[in-house]
Amino acid sequence: MKIKIIVPINNSDFNDEIAQAVEPVLTPDMTVDVENISEGTRSIESRYDIMSGSIGLV
Repeated sequence: MKIKIIVPINNSDFNDEIAQAVEPVLTPDMTVDVENISEGTRSIESRYDIMSGSIGLV
């Protein structure tokens, strides 16, 4: 099974941490791919950032 995690920020600063966070619950037949949106903010610090990052996920 392949799982894709889409991080709603436009940089990969947290991708390794996110991949490591889910690693303990993976079974041997599971793989994880962590990607980012191409537009939006570099971090989520307000409700506006959440909203602008969500646009890239729709």
